[in-house]
Amino acid sequence: MAETNLNLEKRYARLYHQLLTLLEKSPLLLSQMTTVCALLHHKLNLFSGQVFIF
Repeated sequence: MAETNLNLEKRYARLYHQLLTLLEKSPLLLSQMTTVCALLHHKLNLFSGQVFIF
């Protein structure tokens, strides 16, 4: 079942607010980048964190 635009907007807004809260907790860039990858990997079906290159 395809998600409607409203559902996607709500989903992305929630992810954005979760990231803001989590990223405030660490000043280290590497920690922040891995946090973003982990959240996207677990919340989005099509995201693969393996494309993350330093």
